[in-house]
Amino acid sequence: MNLKTKRLIRSLAQFVLAISSLLFFRWMVFEPFVIPSGSMIPSLLVRDHIVVKKYVYGLRLPFTQKWLVRWGQVQRGDIIVFRYPPQPDIFYVKRAVAIGGDRVELDRHGQLFVNGDPVDRQQLVGSPLIRPADAELGNFEEPRFYREDSGGRSRTIMLRPNARSSFGPFKVPKGHVFVLGDNRDNSRDSRFWGTLDENLLIGEASMIWLSCYQTLKSAPFVCDPSQLRWDRMFKPVQ
Repeated sequence: MNLKTKRLIRSLAQFVLAISSLLFFRWMVFEPFVIPSGSMIPSLLVRDHIVVKKYVYGLRLPFTQKWLVRWGQVQRGDIIVFRYPPQPDIFYVKRAVAIGGDRVELDRHGQLFVNGDPVDRQQLVGSPLIRPADAELGNFEEPRFYREDSGGRSRTIMLRPNARSSFGPFKVPKGHVFVLGDNRDNSRDSRFWGTLDENLLIGEASMIWLSCYQTLKSAPFVCDPSQLRWDRMFKPVQ
């Protein structure tokens, strides 16, 4: 075998190793996603680019929904990325508010109850979190913001002032999760399509690595460099 052939084989081996490492990294460790809608405002804005930790709940067989091993459980308050149950080729992001065995309920004022206990919440007066350019607040004006506290974890949610819908009480089946959008009145979530089977989990939202007000007209999936939200970059997802 001459020197030229050896170099070619070495280069091919390095290329295969690099591709294999990249695929393994995306399969097991992290994967990027882009937020397409306003259902998670104010926690996640439209065109936030997030990193998802795929390893946090376990390891699954490649190209399947079957778990190879599970070592973590979804916790109340986790922001999770998952396959949309009615159409598993579509990815959704929502917040887990109840887990298997919990009884969940929402009253007509938007108050969340888990296992009969109201989740602590406090209305926030004014909010610098949302700008007009972030849009997609839903078909209402002057939303009300609340700080919810549950299990030592806090999040900000948004409600329509005159909302009067209610849900439940409903018991979450074992192996399932009940999810809601933080933009409670502009979110299609477990209230509409039911609980989430944990086999459809992708991972937990970890960090916003890029965010922008607008994308390039010629490339809708690429952020316009002049429209970046600098204050959101490398921000942990909470």
